[in-house]
Amino acid sequence: MKVKIIKTSTMIRKAFLFVGVLWVGFATHSCDILNQVAETERFAACDFALTGVKVTDVSGIDFTTINKAADLGVGEMMTLGQRLFSGKLPAKMQVDVRAKNSNSKTAGINGMAWKVFIDDQEFVGGQLNRAVQVAPYSVETFPIQVNVDLMEMMQHESLPKILNVVFGMDNKTTLQELGISVKIKPSYKTSTGAIKEFPTWITIRP
Repeated sequence: MKVKIIKTSTMIRKAFLFVGVLWVGFATHSCDILNQVAETERFAACDFALTGVKVTDVSGIDFTTINKAADLGVGEMMTLGQRLFSGKLPAKMQVDVRAKNSNSKTAGINGMAWKVFIDDQEFVGGQLNRAVQVAPYSVETFPIQVNVDLMEMMQHESLPKILNVVFGMDNKTTLQELGISVKIKPSYKTSTGAIKEFPTWITIRP
């Protein structure tokens, strides 16, 4: 009988230990999720501004080192003219968004859905699949990469007018005249890997 009592006692201790480990694991996951939710809420409470738009590529032509239309070569202008004649002018843009965290704790997200609007009409949308963090009482600028058709965006203007706008997009007044705004919906990842989104869209203007 003594042996049975000892074995039963050992089994009870092991059972309690197993339950304890499960509880610690559950509590840790719960804390992680709560922390992510809190960070996401602080991120949504940041002060946002659209600080600039840079066209990085037009019809396969690298625009990162081109600052004005006069910097384009004859061959590049011919390429752009042919694209314009075809009715499409595909381009890649980098939209820079600034987030200011006035909180004493870190604000952060796992990713976000985004939409670009022209005159309050949705123009293009996508997903930013990377983490963004803003330290306490700090400012962080993060880029959103956007693929657009400049012909559609600028309502079939002439090439000189389109280039004039392209090279002036770092100007706040130009962005306001274009009516560009961005909406974002932050998200965080749960312990199971599921993505949970913030319930509302946040509108950002120049």
